This record gives sequence, structure tokens and C-alpha cells, in this order.
Amino acid sequence: MKEGAFIPVEFLKNGNIKVDTVTSDAKLSKSYEEIGDISGKNAEFLGKNLELKRKLEHDNMVPSLYNKIGFDENAKIKISEYKKICDDKGETGYFCVAFLDADFFKKINDKYGHDVGDLVIKEMGRALYAASRKSKDSRTPNDILAVDSRVGGDEFLAALIPEAGKVFTEAEALEMYKGWLARMNKLLESGVTITHKGKMLTIVPSLSSGYAIGNTIDKFELEELKKEADHSMFAAKRAKKGWLRRHAPILFAR
Repeated sequence: MKEGAFIPVEFLKNGNIKVDTVTSDAKLSKSYEEIGDISGKNAEFLGKNLELKRKLEHDNMVPSLYNKIGFDENAKIKISEYKKICDDKGETGYFCVAFLDADFFKKINDKYGHDVGDLVIKEMGRALYAASRKSKDSRTPNDILAVDSRVGGDEFLAALIPEAGKVFTEAEALEMYKGWLARMNKLLESGVTITHKGKMLTIVPSLSSGYAIGNTIDKFELEELKKEADHSMFAAKRAKKGWLRRHAPILFAR
């Protein structure tokens, strides 16, 4: 094992755990090693490795979001759980995978610097996370069980699944997506306040978004849904329109 490697663990039903060697560049190895029963003397070791696994699965800039590894693992789990609910009810359920990309992000970096660009990414991540959570305002109910992630740079990915016990039609899955985007758009309106050349400015981020609708009957391939959502997002960006308002970042003095 290389120095500096992480060792996340997976609990097995027989009481054992699997240990996977993961290098510091976050590439999973194919080989697994098994270790014996959990005991008090290795509890501290396991706790540390579970924390390392949590860090490995989450984005380093926006810790509330998953990264690519965490998204794939957790989205598959949630979609499989949803499929079981639908199968038990004898119904076909629909869900959504959404891809989002910041508009004009390079211009923000070039004009205001990468530190400001990082602030914009963090604000977008905050809005994404909040839009996927239950609202305290009963007028805007949220029936989403979401898996949110930042997959690199200014790109974000989300799996939108009906809340536990609910089965959505295709039309309802689309409405779930549109409502989620509307909440995110509203959350971004406050923008990010910066100081530039002695003036206080607010940058209001803008997003292009695409989606793919999946169901619990067709053979489930997460990668294909991600690609479809990605292509849809780029089509929206090229057309300069999409479900979310798309425009140059708004700047105004405070």
C-alpha cells in the first residue's frame, strides 16, 4: 500500500467489513482485503476510516455535497430503494437526473479572480443543497429525496427521487424537476457580494440545466442517464435557453 493511502470500509451482513485501498488521488482500486470481526480494540481504527470514507465521498469545496464517487454510490442506493417501493406496489415509478453548469463562469474568473470564482461555486452549492431539502414554508412543499453533488469545476449533478413511500408518474417527475430548479433560482437571487476596485458588487450566478427521466421498469443505467442529462444541459446552453433563467451574471453596486 502506498504511503498516504486512504482505507474506507464497507460493512458486511456477516459482521465482517471490507477494506478498499484508495490512493490519495481518489481512484478506487479493484482489489479488496477482508479483515475479521469488529472488536473494541479496532473501533477507533474503524471510526477514523469511516471519517476518511466520508471525506472521500464529499466535495472538498462544498462539503455538504457529494463528489463523483459519493454521488454514484448513493444515487444507486436511493434509486434501488425507490424501485423496491414501486415493485412492491406493482407500479412504474419515475425519477430525474439533472445536470447543471454555471454560465459565463470563465468571465467571472478572468475579471474578478479565482477566489471570487470559488465564492460563486460555494454559493451555487449552497443553493443546490437547500433547494433539495424540505422547506419550512408549507406553501412550497418539497417531496424530493435528493442526492446532490459537485462533479468538478462549476458543474453539478443531482438525482431527484420522490420522498420515501411515494411513486411519481413521468409528468410528476418533470414537475419535481421544474419546482426544484425554481427553488434553486430563487435562492441564487441574493447573489455573492464582493469588493472590486474599491466598490462593493453583487454577482448573481446564472445556470444552464438539462435533465433525464428514468423509470423503475427499464434497465437502470445511471451512467446513461447522466450522459443524457449532460447532453440536454449543453443543448440548453447552446440555445441560450433552458428551464432556469439564463443570462449574464447581474452586477450592481451596493
